[in-house]
Amino acid sequence: METTEHGTTQHATTEHATTEHGPQGDLTSGGRTLAQGALAWLWARSPRTVPIPGFRSVDQAEENAGAIAEGPLTAGQLAEIDRLLGR
Repeated sequence: METTEHGTTQHATTEHATTEHGPQGDLTSGGRTLAQGALAWLWARSPRTVPIPGFRSVDQAEENAGAIAEGPLTAGQLAEIDRLLGR
């Protein structure tokens, strides 16, 4: 984490998520949106995880539900994301 000029902290993952070498490619594989990739990442981390994503519109709710079709990330994708994030 780093402290910004306003005294708030940010996780280092923010920087990695926006670079071309970050985990975004794995998260959006197979045509997933980034939100769907985040849900897939959660499902891949633990089969006991039941995410309850928020939404502000019907489109966002449908996008979240669409994540089910792709399922969780593969073990290889999860390992690559962990490697990119230094875990």
